[in-house]
Formats: sequence, C-alpha cells, structure tokens
Amino acid sequence: MRKYIGRLYVDYFFFNVWAISIICVVLASVIFKFTGFEEVFGVDTYVILWVILGLVFLNHVIVVILRDKYEYNTFFEITDEHFKLASTSMYTFFKLEKAAPLRNILDYTIKQNVLSEKFNIYKVSINTGSEKLSFYVSKKDIEKLENLLLTILEKNLNYRRYKDE
Repeated sequence: MRKYIGRLYVDYFFFNVWAISIICVVLASVIFKFTGFEEVFGVDTYVILWVILGLVFLNHVIVVILRDKYEYNTFFEITDEHFKLASTSMYTFFKLEKAAPLRNILDYTIKQNVLSEKFNIYKVSINTGSEKLSFYVSKKDIEKLENLLLTILEKNLNYRRYKDE
C-alpha cells in the first residue's frame, strides 16, 4: 500500500503556520499599542506588522505554487517487509526518508486535535523502538491503515512469541 499524503500535509501544516502567525501579529499590535512603541522609537508599528503579514502571505503563496512537488515526495508505503515514510520540507529542497522493518513496529497511536477534527485529519505515530514515525492521514484512509497496522502487530506478537520459545 502506497499513499501520497503531500497535499494534505502542506495544506494542514501551512494553515496552522498561517493562523499562528496572524495571532502573533495581533498580539504584537496590542502590545505595541499599550507600551507606546510608536512614541519611543518613532516607527509606525502598523508598517512593521503589515510587512510581517506580507511575508507570511508570500510564504504561503510559494508553498501553494510548489504544492505539486510535495504531493509526490511525501508518502507512506507498506511493503511486505518494510514501512517507509518520506517527507519533504523547505519548499521540496530537502527530502527525508525513513524505513523501518515491519517486525520492529511495537505500537501505534492515532490522535486528533480540535483543528484536525474540522479537516477530518488524523495524526498517526508509529513506534518502532528506536524511532517514532509520524505523519498525517485523511479520514478515508485511516480505517484501511489501522487494519493493516493491527495485522502487522498481530504477526509481530506471534513472531516474538515463537522466537522466544
């Protein structure tokens, strides 16, 4: 099973960055207003805040333009022997690939927070003992993935049980 999750990852991750940036700009404007920043330094705070908002918006536009490259470079794959996770960052210039043997998978967790519930997105974390693989999955794919992970964990339990005997 190979599933491309790049578009989902980009949309959700950068929406969070955008929302947090706007909240920080609003808080900064309130702090600047109450501390009298404009009278002390002689610089209009709204110019600074608009430049910050413009940079955040420009960042998001660049990501949307390059989103297609993310889509095919960010995926998870379950083969007969390995679980492979590949993700890109920094505008698709850096690619990180992790692979773990299926027999090393110890457990998994599936979480949702308030924001991810609105978008029907789940965060899956797989513990392999030496590292943790984390990625986002849409609601339509979570049932199939969970069934596969349960099957893998059952095989691992039987493997360890017979290996110790």
